[in-house]
Amino acid sequence: MQSKRCDIHYLVTRIINPTLNWIIVTMRSSQHVLKGRINTQYGPANLRWRDTTIWDSFSIELEVWRDDLWRYEKKESVDPELILEPLFSILSRMEAKLPDNEKKQRILSELYEMVLRIGRYLEAEEYVKKELSEVKSRAAYIKEMDENLKNTIRESQRKLSREAPIVYSSLNNSVSVPKISSRQSSIETRGIPALIIIKNSRIRRKGRLWVSNDGWVGIAIDGSSLKGIVKRSKVRICKDSNTIKVEIDKITDKDMERWNHYKNTYLAPEKLIPVNFDKNCSKKQKTKKKGIFPIIGKILGGVTSIFVGILAVLLLLLLLLSTISYIWGFVSPITLILTAPNSQDMNWVMGNPSRVYFYDIDSSCYTADKIVIDSSLNYLSKETGVKFIELPHPLALLIGGISYSCTPPKTEFAAGEAESGYGGISIFVISWNKIRIPHNFMTQEVVLHETLHAMSFGHSNDPSNIMYPTITGVSTLNSQLKNYIHTWYVKNPLAYLTIVPRNLALLVFILFILISKAS
Repeated sequence: MQSKRCDIHYLVTRIINPTLNWIIVTMRSSQHVLKGRINTQYGPANLRWRDTTIWDSFSIELEVWRDDLWRYEKKESVDPELILEPLFSILSRMEAKLPDNEKKQRILSELYEMVLRIGRYLEAEEYVKKELSEVKSRAAYIKEMDENLKNTIRESQRKLSREAPIVYSSLNNSVSVPKISSRQSSIETRGIPALIIIKNSRIRRKGRLWVSNDGWVGIAIDGSSLKGIVKRSKVRICKDSNTIKVEIDKITDKDMERWNHYKNTYLAPEKLIPVNFDKNCSKKQKTKKKGIFPIIGKILGGVTSIFVGILAVLLLLLLLLSTISYIWGFVSPITLILTAPNSQDMNWVMGNPSRVYFYDIDSSCYTADKIVIDSSLNYLSKETGVKFIELPHPLALLIGGISYSCTPPKTEFAAGEAESGYGGISIFVISWNKIRIPHNFMTQEVVLHETLHAMSFGHSNDPSNIMYPTITGVSTLNSQLKNYIHTWYVKNPLAYLTIVPRNLALLVFILFILISKAS
């Protein structure tokens, strides 16, 4: 296909981003960082891994495809096939692998519309229509290959899961395992199901148990590489109703090496014997020791009582401050409405005005967006004296601060949007301030306008005021607005009462109630 003249900046910012940004945000979910702990031959080790959904994977692929287009920015002409071929590959796999639901249909229809717009811009409509007609057939082929692979895996698992039947004997309180040849099953797929408890590693998981006639016990935890062979004297085997519990203090490197090298010898089928349960598996009661230790305990108990008393006084002071701040948050907006200039409207927003505001920025914003937000807030702080403190997302949103997002506004054709509100039951009221500004409108004018909305400012009928409803190019505060904020938000002593955010004050109040009931 012949190369076409193409302005990559226009293509990405005007044709791709308005649709793709919304799709990426819709497909993104909260990514869970999981933690684990395992014993190795070098001692205990911590593990970290990230668990993401298939929606996350495709949103990352779409974002990478979009960002990769910038490498053609300096070229005067680009082959449309180079731009669109990776996108058609992603679309085919999304058709095949995403679950069939309304969300999938909505996202794919938006992507198809975006592809047609790209084709019209690149003058490659015939190529786009041809490739789109083949997306369904490619998806069907991918589904067929996935189904064949699943059937192969199921068949392999079926062959490996043939286990020996376990016979419970009520006469001698034991469990016996019939002998099985090595051809029928491997060592890993035999054994008695049990709950494995390893005390030093704080592991309590399901696993399998083997007992040999020469005094060895094999232990393996399901879904883990933690396996070992230990002496019978180091293991306590108990039976609680129908559950077999295996307790052991620790598994050493030698125990794991014994499993890796000698499992077929120690745990050979002809050596396995019925399990005899231990009688001393009940928890031992701790006996009180006499001597000097009780005296030391009493002294430490007295010091602890003093510390608890001081802590209680501090908590009561914190409760008093939080209660005053919480109640004043209902009344403080009245002062703004009564004192507002003639050309300035004020919104009824719970918990304002305040001397300090907490804010956070979510993951939908790029580095350039964060720089614009931070510089705009620094300007506002420098001109008025109001302080802005950044917290990790979504902490500010949860405590009632301001949260910035780079997703498109809910209101159509809006450059930005400040969603402020409150809700709750009875006296338990929470508030929130969510600001949405898309990437292509991320300027100081829009950031200041939406931030002032979150600080209770409504629109102004003065075109020179930054709170004018439409974009005018004014990116600074006029003197009237500066003086008003400095007077009622900074110099006003009552504004210090709302430094503690409403949601945080409510949390302290609820915690105090719960602690009082528990005590």
